[in-house]
Amino acid sequence: MRAGAGISRTAAAVAVVAAILFAVGAAAAEEAVTPRVTLFLEPDFPAIDVPAPDALALMKDLGTARLCVAGLDSLAAALAPGRTDVLILPYGSAVPVQAWPALHAYLAAGGNWINLGGVPLAVPVVREHGLWRTLERTVTWHRRIGIVQAEELPPLHPDPKYEQGTFALTVRFTNSKLRPTEDGSDGPRETILSPLMVTSTSGDSPGGVVEVSMVRFDHLGGEFAGGSWAFSLKRDLPPEFLLKHYLAGDLRKSHLSWIASGAAELRVRPGLALYRPGEPVSLALEIRRPGRQAAPVGPVRLELRKGGSGLPLATAEVTLAGAGDCVTSAVPWPRDWPEQLPEGRYEVAADAALPGADWRIWGSGSFLVSPASAIAGGARLIADGATFALGRVPFPVSGTTYMDSQVHRRFLLEPDPLRWQRDFGAMLHAGVNLVRTGIWTGWDEHCEPGSPVPTEAVLRAFEAWLLTARLYHMPVIFTFFAFVPPAWGGENPYLDPQAVAAQSEFVAAFARRFAPYPYETFTVLAGSRRRATWRGT
Repeated sequence: MRAGAGISRTAAAVAVVAAILFAVGAAAAEEAVTPRVTLFLEPDFPAIDVPAPDALALMKDLGTARLCVAGLDSLAAALAPGRTDVLILPYGSAVPVQAWPALHAYLAAGGNWINLGGVPLAVPVVREHGLWRTLERTVTWHRRIGIVQAEELPPLHPDPKYEQGTFALTVRFTNSKLRPTEDGSDGPRETILSPLMVTSTSGDSPGGVVEVSMVRFDHLGGEFAGGSWAFSLKRDLPPEFLLKHYLAGDLRKSHLSWIASGAAELRVRPGLALYRPGEPVSLALEIRRPGRQAAPVGPVRLELRKGGSGLPLATAEVTLAGAGDCVTSAVPWPRDWPEQLPEGRYEVAADAALPGADWRIWGSGSFLVSPASAIAGGARLIADGATFALGRVPFPVSGTTYMDSQVHRRFLLEPDPLRWQRDFGAMLHAGVNLVRTGIWTGWDEHCEPGSPVPTEAVLRAFEAWLLTARLYHMPVIFTFFAFVPPAWGGENPYLDPQAVAAQSEFVAAFARRFAPYPYETFTVLAGSRRRATWRGT
């Protein structure tokens, strides 16, 4: 505990704000795309985990924005609905707790936020008798926004010029279940967490140590729906350096402008994860933008690419019309795109301009073209008591549970084979040699209506997933029923003949379809009170 602790920002540096703001406001043009920025500044407010911010440098870097500088007493008014597009807190891990009611109300209304350095909301600061007092570091405040824990990582490079550390966040964005009666249920996927600044010790190779020094949260649902947040997690770098080099630059083409436009997502969904040669491919597009108009301005640009090469095979433009904050549409396969695709992996990338934003949102989806015979062949994974063998050779396991790095337990319902390929490549370089996966929840979604028979789309998705695993020589353990299995209309999920018969039909559909695949062992039950049963293919 210490009074008047922290920085020595002089009151004079902040006092010149009014004169500067008049010029900034007069120069602002095209209000639809020039963000309104609220910058929190207070004389002698302590900066934690970053140097004291240079107020004049920050305002200079924000010169083309419509800028409002607010202190503790004026922050609530500055954050009132319709007053600002993005809030910037430049004091690293410090948070003025007396401003929390206004800050929380702003964020809960879908407000956008940039925090420069440190861990957001980690060190509370209070004003007492005109002095700032820094309290102990705590998780109390940042847990309220979904950051469960934070830890400091050592510098990525031994070179002294890269001596600044980086904080790693553990996040949890929901505490509810999509299916309250299922022990294995996932929660609503309300927030997208994505890296904005990545450094690797090995360039583009997935085997290097990776440091993410800036992250973005897009809140598509939940308490903070509509808000886009960016956190620079570096320590010891000046806030004005972080703003200028990481976020601002040309404001209309910068991360700051992007974040000020709010949370948005563009999804490209092929009808199937895997097509047979000669089958027609179908597509669907969806744009979500909570609290804002989602229909794009002008056409959506599509690009067909082979594999993950990024090299276009064909391009097209389509119209996506609608009203409200979510628009979706089935898209016919463009006429001038090839109807007969050779075997392989394909990506469809899309980008679109959104109302009031001077940048284009981007998204992609992927699929495989593969014959049914491709699933067969290779060494067989054998479970023998407590050990495994691969092709009769002992197989020491260094495994992990994996479904999908983004959609997790919905991996067979929202498949993306190219994302799986990237994930398997990263796991292989990390030393993983076996993956456990399965269907842990929502069995009815995976099946035909009123039936325990899995849909063809789910079977195709799992086939694409298995082919991706085999590409990296990765054996698979597939769990059909984690925790308590579904009863399918029966009373007891373990003993009721109706439940057991439906479960058997569900398992048999997978076993028949993938019997030729040698890299797989099925687990019928896991995590329940009944003992797990091993069934090899």
